[in-house]
Amino acid sequence: MKTVPLGRAAIAGIAAAAGFPLVIAILDVVQRDFLIQTDPRLDPLVSNPVSAHELGPYGLAQHLNFLLTGLLVGLFGEGLYRALPRSHWARATRIALIVLGFGIALGVFTLDVANTQTWHGRIHAVGFLILVFASMVVPFVLAAALLRNPRVRWLVWLALGVGIATVVVVFVPNPKGSYSNWFGPASKLHLLITFGFLEAIAIWLWTSGRSQATRLGT
Repeated sequence: MKTVPLGRAAIAGIAAAAGFPLVIAILDVVQRDFLIQTDPRLDPLVSNPVSAHELGPYGLAQHLNFLLTGLLVGLFGEGLYRALPRSHWARATRIALIVLGFGIALGVFTLDVANTQTWHGRIHAVGFLILVFASMVVPFVLAAALLRNPRVRWLVWLALGVGIATVVVVFVPNPKGSYSNWFGPASKLHLLITFGFLEAIAIWLWTSGRSQATRLGT
């Protein structure tokens, strides 16, 4: 497979990590009335109706958001692999990010509503599960890939912290005994953690690539 330049990969990661939440935030505002009329529980102020935005008048924007973000995350994973020391953990990081991007891209298939069961709704649900579990794997494999590099020890600790935080948000039930991450407000925190971490990695990759280019030019 053709390698991806570090600069291009870094830009892809920065764009994906910043663009996905930004589009959702805009849709939370412009489609809030539609969501409340559809189901009051979808009010963006009390839940996280990411996929439900596909059903609104600006649904195409969310379809494209899922698809483009998934492709960009996959591209980012390929480029990041070049910046990591060659190891099984580096390859695992690339695979985990590509899988994460694939799960996000599957969100382009419209979710099911009103207890219906369609083929595209099932694919959407599979994509959601892939996204959730890949988001827990990425931080830990990246930490393992960088563990022997003392210059990025801060990133190792950040990755471990993000991984633990993600597991807690996903699996610790709320006071009512249900897993609020799956459909409730905690999923907002999950998205912020996941995409915030991707943004940090992308910025690190960008600065590393610039530093490397400077050294080669001198």
